[in-house]
Amino acid sequence: MADQIAVVGGVDTHTDFHQAAVIDSIGRHLATAAFPTTPDGYQRLLEWLRSHGEVLAVGVEGTGAYGSELARFLRANELTVVDVDRPDRKARRANGKSDPVDAYAAATAVLSGRATGRPKTRDGIVEAIRSLRVVRRSAIKSRTQTINQIRTLIVSAPAEVRERLRGLPTYQLIAQLSRSRPGADLPDSRPPRILRLRPTRTGLVLRLKLRPGQDAFDVAAASDRLRHSFSMYGVTSREVRSGVVEVRMTGYDVLKRVQMPAQTDTRPMRVPVALREDGAVHYRDYRAIPHALTLGATESGKSVYQRNLVAGLAAMDVALVGIDCKQGVELFPLARRFSALADNPDTAAELLEALVARMEGVYQLIRTEQRVTADVPDAEIAADIWDLAEHLRPVPVVVLVDEVAELALFATKEEEKRRDRIITALVRLAQLGRAAGIYLEICGQRFGSELGKGITMLRAQLTGRTAHRVNDETSANMAFGDISPDAVLAAIQIPAEMRGVAIAGDSSGGWHRIRAPHTSLRQAVNTCNRHADQTPDLPELAPFRPALGVPAPAEAPAVESIPATT
Repeated sequence: MADQIAVVGGVDTHTDFHQAAVIDSIGRHLATAAFPTTPDGYQRLLEWLRSHGEVLAVGVEGTGAYGSELARFLRANELTVVDVDRPDRKARRANGKSDPVDAYAAATAVLSGRATGRPKTRDGIVEAIRSLRVVRRSAIKSRTQTINQIRTLIVSAPAEVRERLRGLPTYQLIAQLSRSRPGADLPDSRPPRILRLRPTRTGLVLRLKLRPGQDAFDVAAASDRLRHSFSMYGVTSREVRSGVVEVRMTGYDVLKRVQMPAQTDTRPMRVPVALREDGAVHYRDYRAIPHALTLGATESGKSVYQRNLVAGLAAMDVALVGIDCKQGVELFPLARRFSALADNPDTAAELLEALVARMEGVYQLIRTEQRVTADVPDAEIAADIWDLAEHLRPVPVVVLVDEVAELALFATKEEEKRRDRIITALVRLAQLGRAAGIYLEICGQRFGSELGKGITMLRAQLTGRTAHRVNDETSANMAFGDISPDAVLAAIQIPAEMRGVAIAGDSSGGWHRIRAPHTSLRQAVNTCNRHADQTPDLPELAPFRPALGVPAPAEAPAVESIPATT
């Protein structure tokens, strides 16, 4: 374009992704984005930089380490690359620390002239010699350590072994030890025993009994070789119990076109909400994982996941409570199945405090019915609502909060007080709600300490985590940083065109790639309308019951979910 503006780029480099930023010639921040450290990612980063104008230069942190390949790529495409030092501690304390902040700082350092270093090319004969010297130094160091360990072991060896080996030169010692290796008289290793082989609609499920000395990790390490041997799309394994491993093989990409099975587990408070990449159904089990956090950028499929969740809960004996800070756009169309709804922070604060009051009442009921006497078995002593007799058991409540960040934002002292009331109520429900049958489902685009005090405490109680496509690594860390680094990387790598794909995990460290079947808002409304007669009236939440007209006498037509397509 003839009217292109001049821009300067900055890149904060990492192992698995690079955070890039663009500023104009007077230092204004234009945009920031994350790109994977792959050839395709480098090309996308270059095109993204050039889409903002004429690139004068690019400041790259760590051109001798994480950013070396990117620096080579940019130079090969005729861009000026400047080596930028990482900000010192004083600057970080003053300006904050995050990947976008560091990327903008790199670009600003180039524009201001503070960074002028020319990165080393790191190619040619000099780089080849350097690589050889690194390997040689490492080999010499390892050799010395190994010899020292051998001589230390000889000191404490039995006398007959020690006398035979003591005083030998190193080369003779190594030769003597190599002749001492076990011969061919050891028993041959045997493969695991197949307990069960079951064909599924997506592939095969094998259950293996491990032999003595074998470990579940050995099976997991062999997954890629098994995939090639059986010509399968994917192979995953998990340890069912000690010594027994289940191997699931899928013949195609089941997440490309999601087809949920006709029959699923129908236990109470267990909702089939998505399909896992190994072909198994992903359940949202509230009794196993009472509270959960779902994150995702705009157009990532987070709303579809939420609709599937509501549609699955609609047919169960459960009270749904919703807080929708987008003026009710997501949840109010489903109002016929909700016992209480709030569409603004003021109403949300009152609704959450009413839920806390209900929770306290349920605890009083549990305490009354505990019956801790000598003739009552331990298994019959009530500790939560599920231990109560069915005619006494309060209806469980699932609280869905959409765009939770809106509840934590404030601009005045009064709004700050309201924010503290909301977060305090949410923390109390998260810490104490499970036994009272109150479960939290928190959704949003970001959920971290920048939302203020109490958020980190609340996140610790949300042990179920689901992350759709996110805009940066920081958002992925909010979901899985305290659970699994591998899940963080998987969340960052979700492509934009695969809407609905997400990473689901929990506090155990396990995680899966999942995708919910596409369910439109109309389909979710139809499901909620069909089950509107199951909506319980909760006296504590009566002021928040959505005002509805008289429903039409004709039953809303049932519409089946349409599988997701790319």
